[in-house]
Amino acid sequence: ESNRQRLNFVSFAYALGAILVVFGHSYPLGEAYTTIPKFLYRTQVFIYIFHMPLFFFISGLLLKYSHPQVGGFQESSGAFLRKKATKLLIPYFALALIAIVPKYFVSQYISDTVTLDVGYIIRTFLIPRDNTWGHFWFIPVLFCFFCLRTVWIEAAKRTWTAVVFTGVLMVLNFFPIPIAWFAVKDICIYGIFFWLGYIFSNQ
Repeated sequence: ESNRQRLNFVSFAYALGAILVVFGHSYPLGEAYTTIPKFLYRTQVFIYIFHMPLFFFISGLLLKYSHPQVGGFQESSGAFLRKKATKLLIPYFALALIAIVPKYFVSQYISDTVTLDVGYIIRTFLIPRDNTWGHFWFIPVLFCFFCLRTVWIEAAKRTWTAVVFTGVLMVLNFFPIPIAWFAVKDICIYGIFFWLGYIFSNQ
């Protein structure tokens, strides 16, 4: 019954998060767009404060429920990561590759610059925020968190390691490593929220 209530909370949070993301991307961000009412701009800024932390928190919470035996982690790490790679990375890279050519032909009408050269292709695959679909940056970040599954599990087993781990992730959140390659900066910023979600699932 407790697990059912918790998963009902997750469903509600997911629905709320989806609505807020759609609303937040429904008009340009920034005060420079003077035709947008001020209250909408302030609402959008407010949404951007927590909508991605909420996403990673829920993802961390659901890590416990992603297996046949709740909390049992019956899958091997290899099987778990292969499944996640199939669901996350294959669509991510496939969509990026497919979109390069059409986006190149309409680049003069949008704010993104697309060039058909090796440097751009490397950046679009290895720097998530520079991806052809830059809004999908969170997908490889989420996959990296899933790669750390064993780390999350072991760190949560003892109180002192959980406290130390929380402290380290908090520091990284406030002082992230400023590297865009492989989403290092975003991993630093959002790791604490994924971790707190996993901790909450064990309570």
